[in-house]
Amino acid sequence: MANERSIEEIKQSIALIKNLQKNDGWKYLSKLMEDEILQAAYNLSSDPNMSKDEINWRRGALWASRKLVEMPNVLEIKLKNDLAFATLDETEKDKVKGASAPINK
Repeated sequence: MANERSIEEIKQSIALIKNLQKNDGWKYLSKLMEDEILQAAYNLSSDPNMSKDEINWRRGALWASRKLVEMPNVLEIKLKNDLAFATLDETEKDKVKGASAPINK
């Protein structure tokens, strides 16, 4: 894999994300953004004369905002999966090292 990271680096990244999620600043920002997303959704439904382009632009902005709010959770899951694979890779490497025996003819 081109972007291989050590198990320790992955664990550090998971700790950073968990700290971010617990941070009062992130909680405040996340709540504020969720409120703004909800208000934008209400605004989207309140103008019957809005053009399709405007509707699509606003929907895209709502999608991007939601993805930003969800990013720490998604990133934590990705990092945990990376950790599982990295740990599995190390286990498999150890098995291969332990299984290699000299061949006598």
